[in-house]
Amino acid sequence: MPFHIVVTNTGLVGATNVVVSDPFPAGLTYTPGTATAAPTTGFSETTGTASAASWTIASLAAGASVDITVPLTTDP
Repeated sequence: MPFHIVVTNTGLVGATNVVVSDPFPAGLTYTPGTATAAPTTGFSETTGTASAASWTIASLAAGASVDITVPLTTDP
C-alpha cells in the first residue's frame, strides 16, 4: 500500500536541505530505503526504520512540490 507525502514550498524563495520526518501508523511497516520521490533530484533518505523515516530534499524552489511515495505493508 503506497502512502504519499507531498511537500510544497509555499514561500517566495527557494528552500535548501528540507527535512521531512514521518512516523508510520501502527499496523504498517516500512522497509528502509524503498521510498521514492518525484522529482527525484536531490532526494535522499537520512534515517529509516520499520516505524519511521526521515528524508532530505536538497533544494525546493518557491512554489515547487515533491511527491514522496512510501511503500508500506500491513502487519500480519
